[in-house]
Amino acid sequence: MARGLLEQLPFGRQRAVAEDNGARYVSAMHAVEMLDVELCAAQAGGASAAERHRLHTRIDEELARAAESASAIYERRFAAAGGRHHGDTDPEVELWKRRLNTVLTIRSQHQLAEFDDAGALPPSTVRLHDRAANGPHQAGLDFDLG
Repeated sequence: MARGLLEQLPFGRQRAVAEDNGARYVSAMHAVEMLDVELCAAQAGGASAAERHRLHTRIDEELARAAESASAIYERRFAAAGGRHHGDTDPEVELWKRRLNTVLTIRSQHQLAEFDDAGALPPSTVRLHDRAANGPHQAGLDFDLG
């Protein structure tokens, strides 16, 4: 829900939206734990690359959902605590800031782990460009238009 729209809701509804985001965060993180166990079992059991890719995708989707919920709660609590000057000392703001940072860290680590899982990602269609064959170029301005 957009930041401006949430403030337009009655206070009781604002609290319900915040509680809903909290429940979505907890639910998503629980799903990530369960999917991680399932992924480890699939890797140990020699599951197909398609099955491992499906599990990686589901984990990433749940982590994105958790990050969205944590971000919404953090922004709301930060604004309610008084913004920049008072939000940094509020324990609830700090709690959701830590949770948001944690889920973003886990998501980036998971995305790197997916690259390490041989065969889980479909083959890339990117063509490698050999710079030596085309002569000198300015760094950052190499575009393959062919």
